[in-house]
Amino acid sequence: MYLVKNEYDTDDRVVREDSYFIPNEFDNEGWHEYTMLEYYEDGKLYKESVYSQESNTDGTYMLEQYSIWEYDAGGALASQTQYSADGLVLGRGTYENGNTKEFIWFNEDGTIASSEDYVYDASGNFIYSLETDSEGNIRRMQSD
Repeated sequence: MYLVKNEYDTDDRVVREDSYFIPNEFDNEGWHEYTMLEYYEDGKLYKESVYSQESNTDGTYMLEQYSIWEYDAGGALASQTQYSADGLVLGRGTYENGNTKEFIWFNEDGTIASSEDYVYDASGNFIYSLETDSEGNIRRMQSD
Protein backbone atom coordinates (compact mmCIF):
# COMPACT_ATOMS: atom_id res chain seq x y z
CA MET A 1 0.00 0.00 0.00
CA TYR A 2 1.22 3.47 -0.88
CA LEU A 3 0.16 6.54 1.10
CA VAL A 4 0.84 10.23 0.52
CA LYS A 5 0.40 13.05 3.04
CA ASN A 6 0.72 16.70 2.02
CA GLU A 7 1.43 19.88 3.98
CA TYR A 8 0.32 23.24 2.55
CA ASP A 9 1.40 26.84 2.96
CA THR A 10 -0.93 29.80 3.47
CA ASP A 11 -1.36 30.09 -0.33
CA ASP A 12 -2.62 26.47 -0.42
CA ARG A 13 0.51 25.23 -2.23
CA VAL A 14 2.05 21.88 -1.31
CA VAL A 15 5.30 22.55 0.56
CA ARG A 16 5.96 19.02 1.81
CA GLU A 17 4.83 15.65 0.49
CA ASP A 18 5.45 12.54 2.59
CA SER A 19 5.31 9.23 0.71
CA TYR A 20 4.97 5.95 2.56
CA PHE A 21 5.09 2.41 1.24
CA ILE A 22 3.49 0.09 3.78
CA PRO A 23 4.85 -3.49 3.86
CA ASN A 24 2.37 -6.12 2.72
CA GLU A 25 2.16 -9.84 1.93
CA PHE A 26 3.84 -9.31 -1.45
CA ASP A 27 6.60 -6.94 -0.38
CA ASN A 28 7.83 -6.79 3.22
CA GLU A 29 10.07 -3.76 2.69
CA GLY A 30 8.45 -0.51 3.80
CA TRP A 31 9.92 2.92 3.21
CA HIS A 32 9.28 6.62 3.70
CA GLU A 33 10.60 9.61 1.83
CA TYR A 34 9.58 13.22 1.78
CA THR A 35 9.74 15.97 -0.80
CA MET A 36 10.10 19.66 -0.01
CA LEU A 37 8.76 22.13 -2.58
CA GLU A 38 9.79 25.77 -3.00
CA TYR A 39 8.14 28.41 -5.18
CA TYR A 40 9.05 31.61 -6.99
CA GLU A 41 7.30 34.78 -5.79
CA ASP A 42 4.75 34.43 -8.60
CA GLY A 43 3.72 31.01 -7.24
CA LYS A 44 5.36 28.84 -9.87
CA LEU A 45 7.35 25.82 -8.72
CA TYR A 46 11.06 26.57 -8.32
CA LYS A 47 12.66 23.61 -6.53
CA GLU A 48 11.71 20.10 -5.46
CA SER A 49 14.06 18.29 -3.04
CA VAL A 50 13.66 14.58 -2.21
CA TYR A 51 14.91 13.20 1.11
CA SER A 52 15.06 9.57 2.18
CA GLN A 53 16.72 7.11 4.53
CA GLU A 54 17.53 4.71 1.69
CA SER A 55 21.26 5.41 1.41
CA ASN A 56 21.82 6.42 5.03
CA THR A 57 22.53 3.64 7.53
CA ASP A 58 21.94 5.70 10.69
CA GLY A 59 18.22 6.22 9.99
CA THR A 60 18.38 9.96 9.43
CA TYR A 61 17.05 11.50 6.25
CA MET A 62 19.39 12.91 3.66
CA LEU A 63 18.96 14.71 0.37
CA GLU A 64 18.80 12.19 -2.49
CA GLN A 65 18.12 14.50 -5.43
CA TYR A 66 16.56 17.82 -6.38
CA SER A 67 15.04 19.49 -9.43
CA ILE A 68 14.98 23.12 -10.54
CA TRP A 69 12.23 24.49 -12.80
CA GLU A 70 12.76 27.44 -15.14
CA TYR A 71 10.21 29.48 -17.05
CA ASP A 72 10.34 31.61 -20.20
CA ALA A 73 9.66 35.38 -20.32
CA GLY A 74 5.95 34.68 -20.82
CA GLY A 75 5.78 32.55 -17.68
CA ALA A 76 5.46 29.17 -19.43
CA LEU A 77 7.50 26.22 -18.17
CA ALA A 78 10.68 26.02 -20.25
CA SER A 79 12.88 23.43 -18.52
CA GLN A 80 13.43 21.17 -15.55
CA THR A 81 16.89 20.00 -14.48
CA GLN A 82 17.30 17.12 -12.06
CA TYR A 83 20.44 16.93 -9.89
CA SER A 84 21.99 14.40 -7.53
CA ALA A 85 22.53 15.49 -3.93
CA ASP A 86 26.09 16.55 -4.80
CA GLY A 87 25.01 18.65 -7.80
CA LEU A 88 25.64 16.21 -10.64
CA VAL A 89 23.13 16.71 -13.48
CA LEU A 90 21.00 13.56 -13.73
CA GLY A 91 18.50 14.73 -16.33
CA ARG A 92 17.08 17.72 -18.16
CA GLY A 93 13.68 18.22 -19.68
CA THR A 94 12.52 20.90 -22.07
CA TYR A 95 8.91 21.98 -22.48
CA GLU A 96 6.81 23.60 -25.17
CA ASN A 97 3.20 24.80 -24.82
CA GLY A 98 2.99 23.16 -21.40
CA ASN A 99 4.06 19.74 -22.67
CA THR A 100 7.33 17.86 -22.28
CA LYS A 101 9.24 18.19 -25.55
CA GLU A 102 12.34 16.19 -24.64
CA PHE A 103 13.93 14.62 -21.59
CA ILE A 104 17.58 13.56 -21.49
CA TRP A 105 19.07 11.32 -18.77
CA PHE A 106 22.83 11.54 -18.16
CA ASN A 107 25.48 9.11 -16.95
CA GLU A 108 27.82 10.17 -14.13
CA ASP A 109 30.47 11.15 -16.69
CA GLY A 110 28.05 13.55 -18.40
CA THR A 111 27.38 11.41 -21.44
CA ILE A 112 23.79 10.76 -22.49
CA ALA A 113 22.33 7.59 -20.96
CA SER A 114 19.01 7.89 -22.76
CA SER A 115 16.65 10.46 -24.19
CA GLU A 116 12.95 10.65 -24.87
CA ASP A 117 11.27 12.87 -27.46
CA TYR A 118 7.53 13.51 -27.17
CA VAL A 119 5.01 14.01 -29.99
CA TYR A 120 1.60 15.71 -29.58
CA ASP A 121 -1.33 16.40 -31.87
CA ALA A 122 -2.42 19.94 -32.83
CA SER A 123 -4.56 20.14 -29.66
CA GLY A 124 -1.59 19.28 -27.41
CA ASN A 125 -2.67 15.70 -26.68
CA PHE A 126 0.12 13.16 -26.28
CA ILE A 127 0.43 10.77 -29.25
CA TYR A 128 3.72 8.93 -28.67
CA SER A 129 7.30 9.26 -27.51
CA LEU A 130 10.54 7.91 -28.88
CA GLU A 131 13.03 6.64 -26.32
CA THR A 132 16.64 6.30 -27.44
CA ASP A 133 19.14 4.43 -25.28
CA SER A 134 22.91 4.99 -25.14
CA GLU A 135 23.47 2.43 -27.92
CA GLY A 136 21.08 4.17 -30.31
CA ASN A 137 18.22 1.70 -29.94
CA ILE A 138 14.86 3.42 -30.36
CA ARG A 139 11.62 2.37 -28.70
CA ARG A 140 8.25 3.92 -29.44
CA MET A 141 5.88 4.42 -26.52
CA GLN A 142 2.25 5.45 -26.97
CA SER A 143 -0.90 5.70 -24.96
CA ASP A 144 -3.92 3.55 -25.68
